Amino acid sequence: MFTRNPKNTKSGFTAMEMFISIFILVILASFSYVKYQRVVNKAKGGEGKAILTELLAAQTRYLTEFKTYAPPGGGCAPYSSHIMDIDLVGLSYFDEPLVCNNGSGTLLASLKNVQHGYQIEIYEDGTILCYAGGDPTICEEEGFESR
Repeated sequence: MFTRNPKNTKSGFTAMEMFISIFILVILASFSYVKYQRVVNKAKGGEGKAILTELLAAQTRYLTEFKTYAPPGGGCAPYSSHIMDIDLVGLSYFDEPLVCNNGSGTLLASLKNVQHGYQIEIYEDGTILCYAGGDPTICEEEGFESR
C-alpha cells in the first residue's frame, strides 16, 4: 500500500500558474477600463445635452416675452444670465455656452468641449448635433449624432 509522507507534500501554485492568472486578470481589467471610460464620456455628454435643453427652453421663453431670440440684435454671443432667465453654474466639461439669434429654424445655442475637441449645438426644433473636426467617432463615443 502506498502511503504519503507529509514532509514531502508541496502545496500552492507554481510561478507559471500565478503568471497566467495575473495575465488573465490584467486583460479583464483593461476591457473593464475601456468600457468604464465610454460610460464616463457618455455621462459627460449628458451634461452637455442637459445644458443645451435648458438653453432651448430659456430661448423659447425669451422669444415669447421679447418676440425675438437672444441675444438682441442677432448673431451669437456668450451666454449671460442678465439676458436669459437661467443661471448656469459649475460647468464641468464644457466652456461657457454661446446663444445665437440667426433667424427662424436655425442654431440657438452651442457648447464646446475643448478637452475632447468637439462642439454640440441645439437648433430651434430641438435637434442636437455634434461637430468633431476630423474625427466623427468622438461624437458617437460621447453619445451624440454627428453632422
